[in-house]
Amino acid sequence: MHTFEVMSVTPPGSGDPSIAIAASRAGAIGILDLEYVQEPAIAQVAIRKLDRFARGHYGIKLASSHVDQFGDLVSALPASLQTIILTYDPDNIESLTQRFHQQGYTVYLETTCLEQAQHGANIGVDGVIAKGHEAGGWIGEETAFILLQRYLRELSLPVWVHGGIGLHTAAACRFAGAAGVVLDSQLTLTKESPLSESIKRRIATMDGSETVCLGGLVGDRLRIYSRPDCTAVENARKEEVRLLTEASSPEQTRHQWRSQIRSLIGWDSVETNLLPLGQDAAFASSLAQRFVTVGGIVEAIRRSSEEHIRHACEATPFDEATPLAQSHGTRYPIAQGPMTRVSDTPDFAKAVADGGGLPFVALALLRGNEVEKLLAETRQMLGDQPWGAGILGFIPPE
Repeated sequence: MHTFEVMSVTPPGSGDPSIAIAASRAGAIGILDLEYVQEPAIAQVAIRKLDRFARGHYGIKLASSHVDQFGDLVSALPASLQTIILTYDPDNIESLTQRFHQQGYTVYLETTCLEQAQHGANIGVDGVIAKGHEAGGWIGEETAFILLQRYLRELSLPVWVHGGIGLHTAAACRFAGAAGVVLDSQLTLTKESPLSESIKRRIATMDGSETVCLGGLVGDRLRIYSRPDCTAVENARKEEVRLLTEASSPEQTRHQWRSQIRSLIGWDSVETNLLPLGQDAAFASSLAQRFVTVGGIVEAIRRSSEEHIRHACEATPFDEATPLAQSHGTRYPIAQGPMTRVSDTPDFAKAVADGGGLPFVALALLRGNEVEKLLAETRQMLGDQPWGAGILGFIPPE
């Protein structure tokens, strides 16, 4: 199996390197996230602490649009620091990449779409992070695993996956060819987490549905934690509407939106701060209960990715003519789930069946005559090939 690494990132805006230190000591890449840290003095103290106590591989993450605010700090980084992660900013990333390369650092670019990743490849970054829609903070439209597949097909650079990573998905990323995975929200309940007990109690009960995306109106999405008592979230919603009604250019609106969000990111309270948590924060509680520390989780992710792949190779669950495939009369033991407005056409079902899977047409909210037509056309097109129908169980029979 190819080399596969785990990157562990500190809570954005916290300015505390504890998780990065623990990750580096566990053989992972520990990253101090300075994207939302606005005070150079706080960043300097955190970097010094990271340099003093970290072991092995560690680095920092910077907002490309705000690197200058740290002044000479980024010109005098510790010699033992190895990696710089830059967020995407088309105006600055090329010059910053050249600058940090000249200082001897490995530069990774955090991206949320293929176009950004291709831009990074063109300017010579050393690798890209595919940050999916399910991750916390600034995101795009596509999930991490979709981005991974696009990147691997189009790029020759190492690709890291950020978003939705757990004990099982890490193995899928590794098998697909990812260079590694990024953990952040998953580590918020570890022994080393610097978050307050009140914030930890909220995270401990999360199932992933507690996050929302803001910024859709202005075309710049952000995933954050949200509950009815989150005053800061409601204020951000109002700000988004206000910016949309102002007669500003899209670029100015986006700049103002990002500036407002930047000032709200933090971990003090849900009344004053936006918490940049991803859906994968739902993994934090079970991971912390089982493995306790950052190092324990890192090792579990690494070990699980190896074991899952080995078991899959031994069991060959997706081979042709397995018992499940035979029972369905298909070539492969794969069933395509019904999807409203996607698998509600005979052509879609035919394509799945011809590919060796078991297709399901989605009846969704179709009326009786529409259902009859869809079933009849699918039956005629597929002939003897097996297929099924997905029915919404909560819809009234009539």
